[in-house]
Formats: sequence, structure tokens, C-alpha cells
Amino acid sequence: MYSTFRGNRFSLFFLIFYLTGSFVVMGLLSIAYPPIQDNILLSIAASQLILVFLPTMLYLLFVKLPITKTLRLYPTKAINLLFSFLIGLLSIPLVMLINLLSQFIVSPVINETLEALPSEPFGYSLLVIAVFPALFEEMATRGIFLSHYRHMRVLTASLMSGLFFGIIHMNLNQFLYAFFLGTLFSIILHITGSIICPMIMHFVVNGVNLSLSYLAAHPMIKELSDASQVNLDNIALNEALLMALPGVIVMIIVTLPLLLLVLYALIQTNDKMDLLKNNAISSEFFPHEKIFQDVEKQPIFTLPFGITLFIFLGFSIYLEVSRYL
Repeated sequence: MYSTFRGNRFSLFFLIFYLTGSFVVMGLLSIAYPPIQDNILLSIAASQLILVFLPTMLYLLFVKLPITKTLRLYPTKAINLLFSFLIGLLSIPLVMLINLLSQFIVSPVINETLEALPSEPFGYSLLVIAVFPALFEEMATRGIFLSHYRHMRVLTASLMSGLFFGIIHMNLNQFLYAFFLGTLFSIILHITGSIICPMIMHFVVNGVNLSLSYLAAHPMIKELSDASQVNLDNIALNEALLMALPGVIVMIIVTLPLLLLVLYALIQTNDKMDLLKNNAISSEFFPHEKIFQDVEKQPIFTLPFGITLFIFLGFSIYLEVSRYL
């Protein structure tokens, strides 16, 4: 029922569905309903529902996987929810640093989207940018994909889930910090035993970034920016990044010890320290599941995942090059 080969096959199915749907389904939608082309939130909502949620549900139904066991829809302690919220919040400066550093090498992608969102109602934006991805993307990555890696060591399974999470963003800029977050989300899932916790973290990260974009667009903040006489439009990207870097580093100096402290408290609360130290089999972290020991029989990089990587790299490089043509 579960195997790394099937998980990798799901990654290929998901990516092909996503890319095909992006051009075919979304193209047909734009013809049938033209406003979707001009409304960024409507476009993102359609993408999340049709290109992320739909293939996840189709796979679950077609393969006939048990939904609760596959998605790890298990109950969890209230304290785990609080810790997950705090870890998501405290991880944001690290995400900002990775994003800043990546922009020295590749083109920024998400910035343009965030800048366009404050013209929309905040509640609507929060639903589309924070709630939908937290539910649908976690079901695909920390649900189906990671479940197929339950035979592997926890570090291997988490890294592969993070890799897949980075891939589905389909650009090099978001890939780097999504890989970090996906790995962290996977580890939190193993510690808490419930997909609800990484969903909360995902919501917090996206929600805070969205809130910051709305705050930056507030008239009072804009007036302060104008008063500072700093015209970012006349500053080269690398120079602007260098200006932002010290502030992000200071935030990390403050938040990283707190992040590690809360993470340690979460591990102790759930009594998972020994399992993590031993890099135990993924399934050992879930008391509801059978423990697997056939790690050697499960190859990690199979042909479907190789094709997935090839498609991702080809498409991402094409997007990067096309920006300069």
C-alpha cells in the first residue's frame, strides 16, 4: 500500500497534473470566465482548488488509501497546537533570510504577488493565501507523499517531503525556503503525530507574510517611508537586499534561541527525544501505525522522482531565463 516508489510516482502525477492544469484548465477558465485573469486572488484560489486539492483527492480515491491514516488526521494535545503556532512564528526570520540570500542568485517571485494583494479585502486574502495552502498543500506533501516514506528514517523522510514541497512551488526562489519549511513541517508532524500541527505552522508563516504586506501598504507606513527619503525604485536589487540583511540577522539572533527552546519543549512534551536521536523509522513516531523495518528494500530516488526533478529544474530554469529575454 505504501512505498517510496508509489510516493515518488505521486510526485510525478501531481507535477504533471499541476503543469498541465496550469496551461489547459486555467486557460479554459480564463476564456469561460475572463475576470479570473485580472483578479490575482481568484486566480490563486482556482489554482489551489483545481491544481492542488483536486489531484490530491483524485489520488486518494483512485488508489483507495485510508484517508485518516494517510493524511495523519490524528488528534493532538492542545499544547502541541500552541507550540506549533510559536514555532511557525519564530521560524519566519529564517525564511526571510533564505529568501533574501536566494534573491542574490535567482529572481524574486512572491514579492510581486504580495505587493498586489493589499488592494483586496484582508479576510479574502487570508483565506486564499494562508488557509487554502495550509490545508491543501499539507495534505499532498505531509499527507500522501510523506506517508509513502513511513518505511524510511525520519530525517530521510522529512528531507524528501521538504524537497517535494519545494518542487511544487515551481520556481527556484521559493524552492529554497520551501525546502527548509517543508523539512521543518515534516519533523513537527513526526513529533506531534498529527498533520494539524504543520497545517497551523503553514498558516502562520503565510498569514504573517501576508499581514506584513498589508502593513507595508498602509498609508501611515507609506508616509513614513516617503519621509525617510529612501527611494527604493532607484536602488539596485542587490543593494536593497544588502540594506535589509542586517535587520533580518538581528531578528534571527533574537528569535533563533527562542525557536530552539520551544522546539525542545515540544519534543520533551511528546517524549520523542530518543526517537529523534536514533533517527528512528518514520512509522515509529505514530503509535496508531504498524512499525516498518524494511528500510533497505525501499530505494529513495526512483525513475518517477528523477523525472519529477528533471521537469522541475527545466521549467524553473526556463522561467528564470525568460525574465531576461
